[in-house]
Amino acid sequence: MPGFYAGKSDPRFFTSISSKDLIDTRLAIYETVQELHRVEEELKVLASENCPPVIVADLLDLPRLEVYVEPGFPVSEIPKGALSRLHLLEKDLRDERGWDILITKSVERVASSKFVFLLGSENQIVFSNAKKLVDTRLLTLKRRDGYQFRVKVYNDDSTDYIVDQIFNKMCYPILDFVTNVEVIIDIGANIGLASSYFRIFYPNASIYCFELNYAAIHLLKLNSLSIENCYVYPFGLYSDDTTKVFYSGLQTTRHTSVYRSSYVGFPQLAYLRKASHFLKSIDIDKVDILKIDTEGCELQILKDLFEKLSTIKVIYLEFHSEEDRRLIDQLLNPTHVLWRGDIVHAHRGNLCYLNRNCVPKDSPIEPLR
Repeated sequence: MPGFYAGKSDPRFFTSISSKDLIDTRLAIYETVQELHRVEEELKVLASENCPPVIVADLLDLPRLEVYVEPGFPVSEIPKGALSRLHLLEKDLRDERGWDILITKSVERVASSKFVFLLGSENQIVFSNAKKLVDTRLLTLKRRDGYQFRVKVYNDDSTDYIVDQIFNKMCYPILDFVTNVEVIIDIGANIGLASSYFRIFYPNASIYCFELNYAAIHLLKLNSLSIENCYVYPFGLYSDDTTKVFYSGLQTTRHTSVYRSSYVGFPQLAYLRKASHFLKSIDIDKVDILKIDTEGCELQILKDLFEKLSTIKVIYLEFHSEEDRRLIDQLLNPTHVLWRGDIVHAHRGNLCYLNRNCVPKDSPIEPLR
């Protein structure tokens, strides 16, 4: 082999072999960052001053990575041949926002980053919301026209539950008599399973997905390529343009919400766009199917889309309080009828509303007297 390919030709070689005791931590971080790097066009990584230099050195061979280190980081321990790709942060970390990946030992600094590796006193990973990114499997689906496509899902019990709810228990019942479906809006798309389900029955519809959980967005971007004619927007829709703290589960992408509950606990910043304004900005005037699963923000979104409601053929949503369910019903009653529903308990259930203009003539909605 030419000398160029020998391990010792890499300026990081001796730094690497001198830190063999950290191999588990190094591999866990590198594999996850590499998976993100495979999908994203660019990534910003920040290592705190007490991060082991070898972890930073490992990452410097990923070409679309911008690696920053905090003032006080031992830059002198990074081999000179790799220093050209390293940036020293000029201002305090607490004034900086928008890191894709943060490697730190300070628990107080995690909320402003998408993915976090929190290291313990012996440089072991004590917490990370990114480890699931490399633990996936493929799910094969078949459209009505016979074409097969595959989507990626995470290996956890939550994913199994969602797959069962959507594909087996049909929490989004398909109404075959509703035709000419051209535009589907999926707000709270998660990893794209509902959109995949809609694609089975509506092979020609354009699907627009909105999601704010970063781990979910990673697979959603990948799955959108398999779903086809599917567009991903990595933020949430709301009644205003605003920034809020959202809470995500530590082990699952389910239950992500701007409201804190017993199901979630990890806080991060969420960027929300005013639903009506943003849909107008991307020239969506007509929506055929609207699906909303936003863990408590459904009512605010529906109110903001009030002027569009009368033309939406089918609305799928999950409610998260009895009060919301009653208010949603009042809001939709003039234009839609509650066609199907699955009530789990007083404060949770899935509802399917059908536009009154789409009700089949042989299905009267007047009650028996």
